[in-house]
Amino acid sequence: MDKPVQENANRSRRGSLSVAAFGAIAETVGRHGVRLYGLPRQQQLLVWFALILIGLPSFTLLAMMPIWERVGDVWWIAKLNQYVAPAIGTVTSEYRLPGAPHFPLRRFLVAATTFIELLLLVNFASMFLRKVRKHALLVWLCFDRQKLFLFLAISGSVFAGLWYAFFFNWQILDFLSSTRPGQRVITYSLLTMPSVALVFSHLVAIVVLGLGRTTSKTMKRSLRRRKVGKVAPHVG
Repeated sequence: MDKPVQENANRSRRGSLSVAAFGAIAETVGRHGVRLYGLPRQQQLLVWFALILIGLPSFTLLAMMPIWERVGDVWWIAKLNQYVAPAIGTVTSEYRLPGAPHFPLRRFLVAATTFIELLLLVNFASMFLRKVRKHALLVWLCFDRQKLFLFLAISGSVFAGLWYAFFFNWQILDFLSSTRPGQRVITYSLLTMPSVALVFSHLVAIVVLGLGRTTSKTMKRSLRRRKVGKVAPHVG
């Protein structure tokens, strides 16, 4: 097999694995036919492909805008990044990658962290919408808890690993970028990070909401038992 044909086949294989991994979680069905995202399979795939084919190119264009230099210099954002994304502080506005002299790396990093943080916040904020909150509680009630926590652990571990590699410490990227297969791993990781962040933040919101509901019901039952215990002697 020719080398270009083999590379295209490998890319196609990696893409199908990514879609399959997303589908394995997104298409999981709980009791009463409740789905994790509340969307039919066709719509879920459309959202997935739109994120890759439209969302990522659009984000790349937005990340090139000079406004991200100012965003990164806002004092509270710079202070936050010192703790959650210290690698950004090691890059100056004038720095360019050796293979991409026109690519403003610092703008891209600031934009990436901002968009991912906003994505996490939007998932939590959406729980204030009655329809979204109702579906999240249905997922908590109708899904196997062990499977739900397993999905949370897997997506959380992958998200934490990607965040550490891209925004916290670049030692892993330096090692991978020295080889051609490592560069492909970096590219593939960049493509999958938005979907990983989306899955992880959605699962965190569901679990937090579900645990809050369970804790609230447990406390109410405990208070009712105490009231019954105090009233019982007087009745006797």
